[in-house]
Amino acid sequence: MKKFIWLIFGLVIVLGLAACMPAGGGGGTIGIGEEIVAGPGVGQQAVAQQPAGDGTAAPAGAPAAEAEQPGGFGAMLVTFFPFILMFAVVYFLIMRPQRRQAKATKEMQSNLRTGDNVITTSGFFGKIVGEGTDCFLVEFGQDRGVKVWVRKSDIAGVRSPVMTPPPKGEVVEDRGKKDK
Repeated sequence: MKKFIWLIFGLVIVLGLAACMPAGGGGGTIGIGEEIVAGPGVGQQAVAQQPAGDGTAAPAGAPAAEAEQPGGFGAMLVTFFPFILMFAVVYFLIMRPQRRQAKATKEMQSNLRTGDNVITTSGFFGKIVGEGTDCFLVEFGQDRGVKVWVRKSDIAGVRSPVMTPPPKGEVVEDRGKKDK
């Protein structure tokens, strides 16, 4: 799943960079048959003149048809589309699942009652034996002899420990026998 998220994120970045590149790839180059005409005032920008179809040059102040930039809402949408797409990806792949998980955890913590077997965020299994305002009295240990107050927010889930037998050949501690 992480590889898929990174693939989508990379694709959004590449598409965003491609959308920001100027079309035509040239920028400020002058083609064959064009000449530069200086403007009347000092410090004004040079204007390129192209010969018209009948061999005469177009007026210096007239904008060329190819040089017109698209304006309005369409240009703004094209400019901000990569950012909108990145926000949508982040929202649907990161923020929304985290909110769902937080909501489910908060609901589980509000439904806890005395007698539930729980696991804490630190990984300890215990049993709820008492309730406070924002805490539970949880009994820990193999013989259930240790009682500790635990905040409700520190309960990670409701489950009992799964006691699996050790693999064959492994030494098991025996409390009844003492080494002599």
